[in-house]
Amino acid sequence: MATGGTPEAAIRTLAAAANAALADPSYRERQAEVGAQLSEPAVRSPAGLAAWLREERALVRATAQRAGIKGE
Repeated sequence: MATGGTPEAAIRTLAAAANAALADPSYRERQAEVGAQLSEPAVRSPAGLAAWLREERALVRATAQRAGIKGE
């Protein structure tokens, strides 16, 4: 995640570093030991993450509406 207006080059650098960590078997093993769920490959790009967040936001909104939950 990065704030709006973050330079594209910085976003690419951050994404590459995150993907390198996710590709490291020892990192994946440590995360599995603590029960962490690692993102699917489709979500590991800035565009993929943005699409996933849009889908999740819509799902949560629809679930809240069905349950009658209203924002304050």
